[in-house]
Parts: sequence; structure tokens; C-alpha cells
Amino acid sequence: MVLDRPLVLKGLALFVVAVVAWLAGGSLPLVAIAAGAAMVAVAQRDPAYAIDRVEWSLLLFFASLFVVMRGFEQTGAVTWIDGHALALVRDGSPWRAATTVTGVMTVLSNLISNVPAVILWRNAVPNLPDPDRLWRVLAMSSTFAGNLLLIGSMANLIVAERAETRGVRIGFVEYARVGVPVTLLTLVWGVAVLVALG
Repeated sequence: MVLDRPLVLKGLALFVVAVVAWLAGGSLPLVAIAAGAAMVAVAQRDPAYAIDRVEWSLLLFFASLFVVMRGFEQTGAVTWIDGHALALVRDGSPWRAATTVTGVMTVLSNLISNVPAVILWRNAVPNLPDPDRLWRVLAMSSTFAGNLLLIGSMANLIVAERAETRGVRIGFVEYARVGVPVTLLTLVWGVAVLVALG
């Protein structure tokens, strides 16, 4: 496959324009759609090749997670989890706060995936003591917690699906044998570093 350098440069230029447009206050979905349409026009190629390689089932799954997240929120389960967790965070030491946020992110990331889990806590963190540190803890824990189980992150599912097309099956149990110990070790390490560094 020959690299089309002019097309790569045009793509990078469009990417920069899209980022600038978004930073200037443009609507992210509108900017993304406009940039994608412009790229199709600039490339002057049939987009069917690229469209055929889109993981539609994973995109549908990801969109469904947000539906599940909304339902989870509507049931009051999120409020219950948040209420108990936030009480522990507000009244505790930095270690207790970091451990609590990490625990909640680990549970939520593996129930509804890590990106929706962060979205659920986007309004809670700014109201907590030491929000800067807790944002870092939340970022660390939601990322690492996504490795716990196969369903914890879209990236895991993409890798498992790609592996299966090449004859390698990664099942839930096989993944958990490695994912659980690695995730627990990295979460402990992450909490220790973030709290120690302040």
C-alpha cells in the first residue's frame, strides 16, 4: 500500500481546522460532520472502502451504553451510589477520598463502561474537597478500571473482536484472569502515587 502524502497532509490540515473551529466555540458534532464531509470531498475517492471498515456493531453498542447510563441514572441507583460515596469523600482523608472515588469508578466502569462512568460524575467532582486531585484520581481510576473485565472498556471489545477475526478468541474468563490482578495492582499504585504527590 503506497502512502498518499498529499492526502495525508490535507487530512492533517482539515483536522487542525476542525480543532480550531471546536476551540473557537463551534458545536463538536457539527464540526466533526463538516470535517468528515470536507475530507470525503477533498479525497475525491469512493468512501465505501472506509465505511466498510467501520465497526458498526461496536458503535451501536457504545451508543446503547449511554441509553443504559440514562436508565441507570433514572432508577436512582446513581444517586444512591453518589450519596454514599460523596459522604465518604467529603468526611474523609485524602487517602479515603481517593480510595472511594477509585472504588466507585471501578464499579461503574464495569457496569456501564468507563466513559459513561466519568460523565455521571462530571458534576459531582467540582463540589468535592480538593477537586484537582480528585479529577486526576477519577481519570486514573476510570482508565485503569476499564481493564478489569472485558466489558469495562470499548477498547477491550475492539481488541477482542479484532483478535477473533484472526482466529484468537478472548473470552470473559480468559480476560479476567489477567485483567483483575493487573487492574487491582495498577489502581493501588495509581492511588498511592496521586495521594503521595498531592
